[in-house]
Amino acid sequence: MPTRSGPASTSETRKILVHCAVGVSRSATLVLAYLMLYHHLTLVEAIKKVKDHRGIIPNRGFLRQLLALDRRLRQGLEA
Repeated sequence: MPTRSGPASTSETRKILVHCAVGVSRSATLVLAYLMLYHHLTLVEAIKKVKDHRGIIPNRGFLRQLLALDRRLRQGLEA
């Protein structure tokens, strides 16, 4: 099960560079999952945040996995 402790639990603000040739699906999925896990955003919130800075189009398979992650994370918060 994914954990919600990590980089966001520190008070220090850090920037991360994700370099990818196109950067709209695989790398976007990685960034979305990172935001969900470590910054406690829902999938919808993460997508909005990333789309404010870059056009992204995660493929359907990745979106299904992100939706499953979103459900698991929210169930963990409700327990």
